[in-house]
Amino acid sequence: MTTPTQWPILQGFSASIGDDAIPLTERVAELNVPVGRATTGNRSRPRDPSTTSGISFTGDLGIVDEEGYVHLVGRRKEVIIGFGFNVYPREVEDCLHAHPAVREAAVVGVPDLVLGEAICACVLPVEGAIVTGQEFRDWCRLTLADYKVPDRVRFFDDF
Repeated sequence: MTTPTQWPILQGFSASIGDDAIPLTERVAELNVPVGRATTGNRSRPRDPSTTSGISFTGDLGIVDEEGYVHLVGRRKEVIIGFGFNVYPREVEDCLHAHPAVREAAVVGVPDLVLGEAICACVLPVEGAIVTGQEFRDWCRLTLADYKVPDRVRFFDDF
């Protein structure tokens, strides 16, 4: 049975550190996908500069086990720099996980013209929970410094 951080490796996916392709079974590496399988961008950010080599780097670190399953083990970049402050996603995630309506949470930095990076909380609420992004921001303000409170909260049905 797979876990949320484990899945079978798919054809066309690989891992690398820098420009060197490294077999996933040998060590932890950054997961990447060929540009044709990655997003082409959106209105506010048409194309990710990391795709210039034909590869889109995910920022996720992983390794493949003997059975061919990918295991996520961390992130390449463990800090969000917003408005000159360092924010560690794990600290914000731990705060969100303490909320009774949160089943799962992930915090990422998203490009922001004013802040540099905005803090975006991706939340999978428990089944039946009726919550708002403002409720989660207020919850975080109880224990986190203001600059660590998510600027955006996005809700998901599944990760």
